[in-house]
Amino acid sequence: MQCKGDGPDRACTEYEIDVALKTASPQAAQALATSRDVLFPADAALGDEYVVWRMGFTYGGVTRAYLKNTLAATIDMGFAAAKEAGKG
Repeated sequence: MQCKGDGPDRACTEYEIDVALKTASPQAAQALATSRDVLFPADAALGDEYVVWRMGFTYGGVTRAYLKNTLAATIDMGFAAAKEAGKG
């Protein structure tokens, strides 16, 4: 998000990573959202999906290791949500 340039010169100052889990219904997605005790309140029920998402900013630069860790943590949280939803 907030990107400038093209190809290898493309640079963005914001990013969003999400893991969307399809549930049986909007009610099931909402029940999962209500029951989960998440560290960040960014997770949400959107229609029949439960979405684990994180947003970050790169102003001043971030390392590849930072982005790798953020991605890994988001994926781990997605797997945890899938397990709670009975899909993992």
